[in-house]
Amino acid sequence: MFKEISLKKLSFGKILSMGWKIYKSQFVTIVAIILISSLPTILAQFNIGKMSKGTFSPGYFLLAIIGILTSILGALALCYVVDATVNETEISFREAFNKALPIWGSSIWTSILCALIIIGLCFLLIIPGIIWSVYYIFAIYVVALKGLTGKAALNYSKGLVVGRWWEVFFVNLGIGLLTGIIGFVIVFVPNLFTVGAPGQGPNSFMLAITTAIYSIIYAFYYVAAIVYFLNLDNQKNIRTNNQVIVEAQPPVAD
Repeated sequence: MFKEISLKKLSFGKILSMGWKIYKSQFVTIVAIILISSLPTILAQFNIGKMSKGTFSPGYFLLAIIGILTSILGALALCYVVDATVNETEISFREAFNKALPIWGSSIWTSILCALIIIGLCFLLIIPGIIWSVYYIFAIYVVALKGLTGKAALNYSKGLVVGRWWEVFFVNLGIGLLTGIIGFVIVFVPNLFTVGAPGQGPNSFMLAITTAIYSIIYAFYYVAAIVYFLNLDNQKNIRTNNQVIVEAQPPVAD
């Protein structure tokens, strides 16, 4: 079903189509991963009321930071789910987390290094920061599926993007916008009820529910982006193998 990922370059429509097939077929597993990895962010919404009243809430900031770290764990687990599905093997959310946990620390370090480089470039000029953010967009997937960390993972990601920067930019932007708009529309109506009574601030419970729903919807972005990464990586391997074959051929005698 997913052999095209390794055989030829996928169109944007095909990336979305294959991403949707994986998202549907692994929906329960994906929901479990997203709810577990997004739990700190969801719980943080119960502190929004205090923030809206001008009261500092250390609990909110603590949960927000933990949420950033657990979102990396969730992205790693999704990598293993997508990769297993493409290779037509079964994997549970527990197995995905078990594979992700040992490399969670190195993934956090890679993300920090990536952020430091991009922020440093943005201090110089905004444009270089944007350029390198696209170069490093596959870094977490590289950590999960290629076993590289730190600068090696960033360089590998850059190697996939070089020569197709605009393509990678627009494909990821397209997936993100499509998923974001759909998620916004679906949670917009519930968000109308997140405002509590006068003087009480937002309805924290509804904020938590809509955050969970939006996170589940936005998981499609990661699924489709991982499909795109796998396709680019396979195409790179094909070009490398072909080059090796050509170089290994004996010279033609005059």
